[in-house]
Amino acid sequence: MDYEDDGNDERDAHENEDDTPFDTGIFNLDEQQYGRAWMLEVRQVMMPIEKPIEVANLKFLICPSAAPDDDADRDRVRGRDRKGKGAQKGQASNAGRFIPEMGRTEIVPRSQRGTWWRNCCRDRGEVIIREQFLLTSEEISRVPYGQYVLQAGPLEVFVTGPAQGLQRMPVQPRGWATVDAQAVGGPLYLEKVKSPKWQVVFSSGSSKGDIVVRKGVSLDSEEVAVLTCGTVVEQASPLEITEDGIVRMPITFEGRQPSSSSHPAKARMGWVTCDATHQGGPKFFEPVDSDAKPKMREQEQDEGNWETNRIWRVANLQDADHLPLVRKCEPYAPGSGKVPPSDMLIRYLENGEMVTQVGHSKKVRGYMVMPVKLDTAGGEQGWVVRRLVDRNRDQAAWFEEMINGEVRDKRKHRRDKDSDLVTLMP
Repeated sequence: MDYEDDGNDERDAHENEDDTPFDTGIFNLDEQQYGRAWMLEVRQVMMPIEKPIEVANLKFLICPSAAPDDDADRDRVRGRDRKGKGAQKGQASNAGRFIPEMGRTEIVPRSQRGTWWRNCCRDRGEVIIREQFLLTSEEISRVPYGQYVLQAGPLEVFVTGPAQGLQRMPVQPRGWATVDAQAVGGPLYLEKVKSPKWQVVFSSGSSKGDIVVRKGVSLDSEEVAVLTCGTVVEQASPLEITEDGIVRMPITFEGRQPSSSSHPAKARMGWVTCDATHQGGPKFFEPVDSDAKPKMREQEQDEGNWETNRIWRVANLQDADHLPLVRKCEPYAPGSGKVPPSDMLIRYLENGEMVTQVGHSKKVRGYMVMPVKLDTAGGEQGWVVRRLVDRNRDQAAWFEEMINGEVRDKRKHRRDKDSDLVTLMP
């Protein structure tokens, strides 16, 4: 039978349309009607179904949802189709995120993973590390003033909303930190540094060394080197805290193998204990900022050159004060509430006692600690707190220098007075 197209396809389709809704559970052999549910059951019984010979060598890719969810996804898909490999090489996306009641962020260009940052808060405060980007997320740790964090991903800055200008950054091993809050009335928290450097500030009094460097993070791992007080090392990766609260630090340092002392020093790696105060021990290292060298020169100039016979007299101790002479370079200052253990204490000094300085003073946690020898028959040697680092606070200085039996400042005043008298004479 010939079929004549009268051009009324739409009318024919409407006339043949069945208004009865399709029943997915129907199964009628006579009418050859099989609902979806029955067809799936039949297919399950037939499994596994072998591929036809024509497509036996082809692999099928099943995509449950290939359609983009939003305009941004469609743009990215079109970009990949157009360029083949997504964005051009070297071109970074600045897509950020939107935070309710704060604003939208963008990624700061050239903010690289693996950059070291140092806590530089003007009030010497701590930098809080939180679990997530949100400022209300759980706090997981804090970075003390002067210490370092390692960037783990792109830096983000708010470009709209009440938090506009605020910068946040992911850090290793996990968490988020605020880099700069000056735009919203806060401080600058972190500044970039070329390398995170630390200096040994602990002195054991042993000629064999002061700090043991081990091969691994465990305190039982193999010993690879020994460092002395004053040595500067570089932090290699984030600090790790043991179960008992000991802070361990991976470092790189220059040294020689014990069996090859004749060979030049080369960079080596290892682990050291950075801080043991959680267990009642000392701090072994202090961070060194980028302008540490000028500060050291200023300090040396302030202190003056050390003289072999520099004599000091204990002064300014109140009735309840105790000035301990100890075996290690630790700041047990009067009135601080810090009491040295019995095995470290040599004895307590009193007002009027004389000591001889036998080496350079060291700055330890805000105090100047100097090595001295007692002017007694025993001639005991140890370490004692001389004053606070801030020299303007005279009430926090527990020694006065003696020259030829007179206090140095009074002697200078007397010399100036004598010179005035000479000037006035005819």
